[in-house]
Amino acid sequence: MRGGSSRYVVAVMVMGAVLLSMSAVGFKLSLPGRGTPRLVSDAAGVESNWQGTWYTLVDTGSGPSCTGVLGTEQWPATFAKDWVTGPVFATYSDNLCFGATIPVYVRQSGAYHFDLKNVDDGARLFDGNGNVLIEASCGSFNCPVQSGKDVNLVQGKGELGLQFWQYGGRASVSFLAQDTSIFRNGAPTSTFTYSPSTVLAGETVSFSSTSVDTDGDSMNYLWDFGTSFDSRPNPTHAFSTLGMHRVTLTVTDEFGASSSASQDLVVGARPLVAHAAASPASGQAPLEVSFTCSVDQGTPPMSVEWSFGDGTGTQSGAAVSHTYASGGSFTATCSVTDSAGHTATSSVPVSVSTGVLSGIGPLGFAGGVLTLLSVMVVAAVVAIALVVSRRRRRQNGPRR
Repeated sequence: MRGGSSRYVVAVMVMGAVLLSMSAVGFKLSLPGRGTPRLVSDAAGVESNWQGTWYTLVDTGSGPSCTGVLGTEQWPATFAKDWVTGPVFATYSDNLCFGATIPVYVRQSGAYHFDLKNVDDGARLFDGNGNVLIEASCGSFNCPVQSGKDVNLVQGKGELGLQFWQYGGRASVSFLAQDTSIFRNGAPTSTFTYSPSTVLAGETVSFSSTSVDTDGDSMNYLWDFGTSFDSRPNPTHAFSTLGMHRVTLTVTDEFGASSSASQDLVVGARPLVAHAAASPASGQAPLEVSFTCSVDQGTPPMSVEWSFGDGTGTQSGAAVSHTYASGGSFTATCSVTDSAGHTATSSVPVSVSTGVLSGIGPLGFAGGVLTLLSVMVVAAVVAIALVVSRRRRRQNGPRR
């Protein structure tokens, strides 16, 4: 009897030591559906050693609409209770509390690591096709350890589905992605420059996109010039009309995020430059000259007016002809006016000389007559001198 008592005392002491050790590490028991806490662990202390960012979803137990708390990320969510409104991506017979559709932006195909932690009571992660990637079910107890897996994702925009549920009371799950950049996609910033800074009608303007995407995503470009579009990053364009023109650049990244930037360009008229030419530019009177006036730049249509410098009036047209009746030095000038009201002038010299018989025509001219009379007088004087010389020779006769 004494030996049995001793064994009984030892057993009681061992059980007491076990209970004390369990109490020292914070071990607590609870029954499902009761208000007392369930299994609690020190997982929070270990979490700081893990890579990545945790996003926690918590059911407040406040009714048919469970509340999702996602830290710094806000995902579009579908709430359901007892599968009444339906789960995300798939249907199971568990008591669903929360389902979140999580957009992902995969910039490079490959394996991505995901984990589930602190699951209470159960959780699943789906791919966009409804396949279960990770599942953790802990019954009515909290799962303090992570349940992770490498998942192959294809480049592009996709979706993940996250569910968790409870058998009674509260429910929660922590979701970890080691590469959290797949959850974010910022819109690119659209900016551009152009040259030259002074834009003239009809001249080519070079545009250059200086847009950036902080995520490093590729971008598509759409330029709107008001009358046409261009999809190149650095296009050129010429504006045919004067006034204000708005240019808009929209850049879109590979996941569909976009932004636009606009600038108003004032298009001015090009300065006029006129060039006068004469053919021939010299000769004897009467001299017929063909004139041409060419124009660089300006805004068509244009009008051209000629003056010839001899007081005979003007003519209109880019190509005209004029006859100079008398000799002298003259200046012919073309004056150009474009549709914008700008003007330009250009001049060309013309030299006209007078010949010996110049001016003699059907009606005669004084200069020509005087010249002819002078010749006749000289010829008469020479003839008289010859006659007189011959008579003197005859009178004197031959000498003996």
